[in-house]
Amino acid sequence: MAISEQMLQEMEFDRLGALYAFRCRMVKVDQRTKILIHNFQNIFRSVTGDRHADVTRSLCYLLRSMSIELMRIWDRMAGEESVAREGTLPVTRQFIALIARYHTEHRDTAFYAARLGLTPKYLSAIIREDTGRTAPEWIAEYVLMEARYYLRYTSQPVKEIAWLLHFNNQMDFYRYFQRHAGLTPTAYREQNR
Repeated sequence: MAISEQMLQEMEFDRLGALYAFRCRMVKVDQRTKILIHNFQNIFRSVTGDRHADVTRSLCYLLRSMSIELMRIWDRMAGEESVAREGTLPVTRQFIALIARYHTEHRDTAFYAARLGLTPKYLSAIIREDTGRTAPEWIAEYVLMEARYYLRYTSQPVKEIAWLLHFNNQMDFYRYFQRHAGLTPTAYREQNR
């Protein structure tokens, strides 16, 4: 499903919450939750099949309500699953919020650990426990998400994108992108034109 930036803004969609929730490991849902999700899918199919002037607005409200409900379910289930490590989820949420804010300027775990008053090793252990991914993987994901956006939807030169993402030079950006994405920025741009 593709959703425009404008539609996400109109929905006041919590992208940070969704990124956190849906990048975490899976949880087993009960029958009631399965029925709820199935009902949302049916409503979606019905609304997208309609041909009236307010389809976009209807989808907006539906997506917003579905995302709120799914994140509420996720929080409840993740909370049940993590009773033993009850104090770590807020740290993970704070870490994700910090990445969303500082990922273009800081790509090292030590920066985020210092902001949270933790050691890099302990922060990484908490993040891996809560999400199944390491802190550097989360940081790289945010940097790559922004880099991919610039490469795909703008005509800015790679050198300028490297500057926007606070890399020392174009070659550092090339190496970073290739190491984490598996291809060069130029190859990614050509592949996604």
